Amino acid sequence: MRGDMAQNRVALVGAAGKMGRGIALTLLTKLGEPLLFVDKDFGDLKSYLKKALRRYAEKEINTLREEVRDRPDLVSNLQIIDHFIEEKLKNIHFSTSLESDVKWLFEAIDEDIEAKAKLFEGFEGLIFSNTSSIPIHRLQERTKGQVVGLHFYNPVPQKSIVELVVGPELEKKALEVCQLLGKEPIRSGDVAGFIGNGYFLRELALAEEMVAELSPEVGEKQARGLIDQVTKDLLLRPFGIYQLVDFIGIETVKKIGKVMNESLSESELLLPHLKTEREGNFHLEGGEDLQRLYLGETLADRLARRFLDHLLFVEKRLIETKVIRADELGEVLMKGFGHSYGTDLIRRTI
Repeated sequence: MRGDMAQNRVALVGAAGKMGRGIALTLLTKLGEPLLFVDKDFGDLKSYLKKALRRYAEKEINTLREEVRDRPDLVSNLQIIDHFIEEKLKNIHFSTSLESDVKWLFEAIDEDIEAKAKLFEGFEGLIFSNTSSIPIHRLQERTKGQVVGLHFYNPVPQKSIVELVVGPELEKKALEVCQLLGKEPIRSGDVAGFIGNGYFLRELALAEEMVAELSPEVGEKQARGLIDQVTKDLLLRPFGIYQLVDFIGIETVKKIGKVMNESLSESELLLPHLKTEREGNFHLEGGEDLQRLYLGETLADRLARRFLDHLLFVEKRLIETKVIRADELGEVLMKGFGHSYGTDLIRRTI
């Protein structure tokens, strides 16, 4: 596989974006081959990569020391780290356009099928698309290249999994790429939204339904604040649901919802009234005990139960539509979203 990489020049388009920079760092640390990074404007990407490479090298100093054991001029940790960074940065060529000799293309641009199709036009190599919602067969129809769905989770260097959408003819090669990048592939069916957004957008639609129900009583911002805190504190997640929308970006979330609705005819995924402004600081306890949540009678408990029950509904739908196999959603929730437990524990609790 490394031989394939060396013979086929590798490029990443969208390298300076929120997802792109994480993919750029992963390619840079895991591959030894020269890389072409493409974007309209690189902003602070170069300084980000320098700092991130230094953090990476500091953690991997024992491995790096072993790799340069035949270099008597590299003695101190600082010398070894500086050498590592210098060599890695030499492997990068920055450009505002895709060059003709590229044969392997990693793509991390906006969730816009027309923009992706334009990028792929005339390209006849191997494409790894980071799309999180557009069915791969729709992208394949717009290019002569071979398309693999390789959806990374953010932050890319820290998340251990990728969603993989691939046919049998490219499966072996795609799995080898995942191994090279140090990622565990979770196979997804080629259905809009795949696993992660198949779950997240539907849960967000439920949250919006709850906001509409609670707003007449407590106000819209207070309702959204309570739901955000329930999903973080009682469901033991690193982000509240609206905090996660802020992180991803409202416009990106709406684009994903639009793509999913076009394929699945689920109009609630359009999220027409989506906002993230929220208020309130609610003292919520007891999320570590799911049994207590199912027995509790506070408003927060009832909201938490609806989210837990909805997770099981979404899991059933993803299985029925052949997006996942049983128990795979729980793995994505924990390894991709950072949740403290999967759907198996919810099933055992109720």
